[in-house]
Amino acid sequence: MSPAQGFSERWNGSRWPLQHLAMPTGANAIVVTTVSRPPAGVGTGAGYVATSHGWLTLAERWNGRNWAIQPAQSPAPG
Repeated sequence: MSPAQGFSERWNGSRWPLQHLAMPTGANAIVVTTVSRPPAGVGTGAGYVATSHGWLTLAERWNGRNWAIQPAQSPAPG
């Protein structure tokens, strides 16, 4: 079984090439639900990561070349 992988797509003016998302340690799956990209070419994606302990908040930042995981506070257990 291969390790979990996440992908996004980026419009380059003519097509939508795939880009790898950063995968947090222990992630089984990630879901990015919102992406913001200002004109400068950097952006932020937010969503959730599935782990063996449940779903946690995920934030990633696009620097124009790569996605990197950013600190994000998960909701307190209910």
